[in-house]
Amino acid sequence: MITYGHEKFIEQSIHGVLMQKTDFEIELLISNDCSPDSTGLLIQTILKTHPKASCIKYINHPKNIGMIPNFVSALKECRGKYIALCDGDDYWTDPLKLQKQVDFLEANDNYNIVWTKFNKIDELGNIIEEDIPNFKQDLAEVTSENLLEDYRTWTLTSVFRSNVLKNINLSEFKYFKDNSLYYIALKNSLGRILNFNSSNYRLHDSGVWSSNSDFQNNLANFYNFNEIQNKVIDNKALQQNINKTLRLLYYNMIDDKLNSNIPFKYYNQLFYSMLYKLPVKNKLRFLRSYLKKNI
Repeated sequence: MITYGHEKFIEQSIHGVLMQKTDFEIELLISNDCSPDSTGLLIQTILKTHPKASCIKYINHPKNIGMIPNFVSALKECRGKYIALCDGDDYWTDPLKLQKQVDFLEANDNYNIVWTKFNKIDELGNIIEEDIPNFKQDLAEVTSENLLEDYRTWTLTSVFRSNVLKNINLSEFKYFKDNSLYYIALKNSLGRILNFNSSNYRLHDSGVWSSNSDFQNNLANFYNFNEIQNKVIDNKALQQNINKTLRLLYYNMIDDKLNSNIPFKYYNQLFYSMLYKLPVKNKLRFLRSYLKKNI
């Protein structure tokens, strides 16, 4: 569980883990990225008062290192046979969530990772949308080839075998996030979305993803998928699939509706990190769009 500025939500997130009923031991690893609010104090109170607090390992970074480094740092500290993820503003609602997912993985060696359904809620806990993802049953089977079809694999419900990271040097990744992890887990294996609802995903103004502009999120995704293509994927057909995703992200970023107020530093990043790879006509389209807005 990584957390930053989650004083309104962190207690509910922690209790969602501590209420789990399992026939195996669990460790809750909380990595606090030097939160500027009362998140740390609330965690310390739980550590002192909760009867199950002995299973918590708490890491409080003395200075802010950023979401991705915090995520990677937390993964490196995990010791279990399986790893589950839940950020400090989301929470689990099913006390048998972990047991059901681990039971499936124990019984199915050809699967490395599983997810479940979940709800979207607002800041106050009101349900916005229920039982996500709502998809055809054939998409319950997740592979590296269909991972991006009707995106349906959300971090807060995931459980995966920790050994998928055994030969991966996480320090080599600069833009590592959940998609990186999923492609690594699915490289020589399968994933499955189990048919039960286990969690609540919270939308709020201070959320890292929801508070970003469309452009910033597209740019973050571009860097992430570009890194996946270079460091994870070795299948030519899948490389082509990722290339399609990169092209789509590129066109989203240069769409007139999105780029009217993009700081120049982002144009610099785009020119040097991706534009040089694209055909001349695409470079010209981007330049025309930029000049139209800024000259």
